[in-house]
Amino acid sequence: MYRFSQTAAFALVFSFAFSISYAQSFPPVFFPVSANGQELTNALAGGLNNPQLSVVDLNNDGIQDLFVFDRKGNVVLTFLHDGVSGSTHYTYAPEYIAGFPPLSNWAILRDFNGDGIADIFTYSHIPGIDGISVYRGYYDAQNRIAFNRIQFNNPFGVIYFPLPNGSQTQLFVSTIDIPEVVDVDGDGDLDILTFGVAGGYMEYYANRSIEMGFGTDTLIYRLVTNCWGGFYESGFTEAVDLAATSGQCYSPLTGEDGPIEVRHAGSTVTAFDADGNGKKDLVLGDVSFNNLNFLTNGGTPQTAWMTAQDNFFPSYDVPVQLPLFPAAFYLDLDHDGKKDLAVAPNAANGSEDREVLWWYRNIQGVPHHFELQQRTFLVETMLDFGSSANPVFADVNGDGLTDMLVGNGSYYLPFGAKAARLYLFLNVGTDTEPAFELADEDFLNMSQFAASTFNYAPAFGDIDGDGDLDLIVGEDFGLLYFFENTAGPGNPMQFAPHQYPYMDIDVGIASAPFLYDINGDGLTDLLIGERNGNINYFPNLGTPGQPFFQAAETAPNVPFFGQVDARIPGFPEANSAPVVVEVDGQMMLITGTQIGRIETYIIDESDYTAEFPVVTEYWGDIKAGLRSRVALADLNNNGFLEAAVGNARGGLQLFGTDIPTPVISSVAEKPTPAPVQVYPNPTGGTLFVRMPGDRYEQALFQLFSADGKLAQETRRQGPLWQERLEDLPAGLYFWRISGSGGTFAGKVVLQGRQ
Repeated sequence: MYRFSQTAAFALVFSFAFSISYAQSFPPVFFPVSANGQELTNALAGGLNNPQLSVVDLNNDGIQDLFVFDRKGNVVLTFLHDGVSGSTHYTYAPEYIAGFPPLSNWAILRDFNGDGIADIFTYSHIPGIDGISVYRGYYDAQNRIAFNRIQFNNPFGVIYFPLPNGSQTQLFVSTIDIPEVVDVDGDGDLDILTFGVAGGYMEYYANRSIEMGFGTDTLIYRLVTNCWGGFYESGFTEAVDLAATSGQCYSPLTGEDGPIEVRHAGSTVTAFDADGNGKKDLVLGDVSFNNLNFLTNGGTPQTAWMTAQDNFFPSYDVPVQLPLFPAAFYLDLDHDGKKDLAVAPNAANGSEDREVLWWYRNIQGVPHHFELQQRTFLVETMLDFGSSANPVFADVNGDGLTDMLVGNGSYYLPFGAKAARLYLFLNVGTDTEPAFELADEDFLNMSQFAASTFNYAPAFGDIDGDGDLDLIVGEDFGLLYFFENTAGPGNPMQFAPHQYPYMDIDVGIASAPFLYDINGDGLTDLLIGERNGNINYFPNLGTPGQPFFQAAETAPNVPFFGQVDARIPGFPEANSAPVVVEVDGQMMLITGTQIGRIETYIIDESDYTAEFPVVTEYWGDIKAGLRSRVALADLNNNGFLEAAVGNARGGLQLFGTDIPTPVISSVAEKPTPAPVQVYPNPTGGTLFVRMPGDRYEQALFQLFSADGKLAQETRRQGPLWQERLEDLPAGLYFWRISGSGGTFAGKVVLQGRQ
């Protein structure tokens, strides 16, 4: 045991960064997952809560694919279409996400300059500036979509328009609204429809670039009217107030002292020509209601006048009833040449979180006629547990394969009711090709407690020292459920009746436990994350067979373990969620956070109250969305850990890491690294392997690609041998050497041939 000096801490961080490439992006990994007898084709896409949809050709092959922006966490997801007319088969393709810039609140893809490539209209890139940023699309050298931000000539670089007094200001769009970008007047360029600062009236901004001689590659906006369509949306009823005649603007009721100012903000706007008469009709969503309102334009293309409304659209089929604040998106989802309607909740909190994408197919083209096909479009192909997903791995049924248990925060029920559960997925594959199948969607009947608590966060560990893994479950009130496994080592888990609250431990709100022998005394300790962002350390003060944890925050407990603090200014929650893994004999702390980044620290084993050295705040460049929660396991037995990452949208993603598989045991001794030499690194195609001492009787050499697939395998004997890699594509690879002297692992970069 020793105390870190600043120099020693820096050196250790540097050595970690050298041996484990934290700066690199971890590749996504996909294994088969099925539920109710059906394979989920996009199981590990990460789930959806508030999706916004646009079409885009991601790979320049002439086929319109799907862009999804989820307001919950400001996450981009990309899906390739199979190109078959009438098909709704989309495949998650995360390799295209990197081409998109950081986006927030809302994002609409439109081709404003007519080059056949989608561009982005989105909420301002500057926090606090309610406006519109624009990104021009292009294809990179690999024919993948990418974007450059347009630098408008104004202080904030967003869309501006002139005021009557000669000054200018930004075109306003609130953080919660979704505007429409569409050719309103039929002149061939894209205009903007949005509600003003006070809400209620729709503003129409015409793009004057063509009229001013600049063509479609320029965006010059002028406010034409602040009462487009003549209607007024009060937010008091599902219906809007319509003007009596064309050119008139409806005025709210007046009081004795003049007009009553009714401020209403929170609307979504979708515009299209529903009946083919050249005039844009509207579909409106409102923050106060669960329905959509369809407004018929009885005016002209130049002067809109809304003359009729369908308050529960489409009333001729199944009306939208989607809690809360629905938004409609107009696009051809099934590639039949007719644009459909997709509807999703726009409120990031308190809204439906499973049936989040209603697909209304346009069955006759023009005039449009929409019929509901399903309420779970696209999301039905994913693992999605509603809101929040907290995974953990263990062999639950004793068959030698690693299974997965997932706790959710809840899923939507009316009137704020909760529906928290544990979902058990058994591994029905092999030790090198895992496949998961939903075996129990209410494991241990945890839903029975959901009326009083929720946000279940499971963790496995041998708390009582009997050789099998017990189960601890955190929950929203900061307490713990304990389930003792009475089955014995290697047997299918059997649990005694639960104990709650376990040992009276209370960390405040949103306990996220992890079990590990932190102090090396042979007893399993507790680390618990919480909503405030600190990590609580509870050493096991008992004996083998008789665990004991002191509930008070006083020593030897450490309520601010390593001074880790996941809080970010401006975010009321932090939600730390710790995991510990040993790398080269040194314990590393990994924690999820509310904002979604994954932080890693080196644990100072001499002083748990000292500030732990930070390795990285963006582990693996993983961007899974809000409320990240990590679970580690070597699922395909390739010698390196995979990381399952849950998020606030209730979904999961899986990544391959470069962390060699340690002995995952709460009481395991720390492994001693062996001096295997694999060189040169990087290599142009030839690799030499030198084995230490007497550990070379016979060895199995395996090379795995970054996504975990076996790329090469040979059996070798002797202290030095050569591997030829010329036939493999360039990239990052992981090697593993297994023999009578032990198992060793590492990574190597294969460069392209010169």
